[in-house]
Amino acid sequence: MSFTDLASNPSGLSLEDSMELNLEDYVADAPGRTKTLRLEFPIIVEGKSTERGEYSDEITDLTFRRPCAKDLDILENTRLAAYAMSRQFIAALTDLAIQKIDKLDSDDQHRAMAVAFGFLPKPRSRPPGETTPPT
Repeated sequence: MSFTDLASNPSGLSLEDSMELNLEDYVADAPGRTKTLRLEFPIIVEGKSTERGEYSDEITDLTFRRPCAKDLDILENTRLAAYAMSRQFIAALTDLAIQKIDKLDSDDQHRAMAVAFGFLPKPRSRPPGETTPPT
């Protein structure tokens, strides 16, 4: 999937599927032109700390910042599959480790993709009959 494909269909789903993707109940504007996505299926992070022994933490929402120029380089990494690339982009915009983003439920990942790619400008559609100018 190319950058243009992702920008025009950020969820990576078919048009029919993306019409059923409800963001209204999950996404809110946050301070500083950021957006917060409430996860339907929180991420459980388990680990060990030398001070506290074993612990687990629950991530219930993701806060996305607007992408900077360097973040866009992730979208040009053609070595990654589309979903892997989108998780890298989500990790960059949420400032979370990719290992945590890799644990997203697939429904939450599709919503996260829509939020992350929603920051990008939408391709301008051409009126019927308009041709692309010669290069």
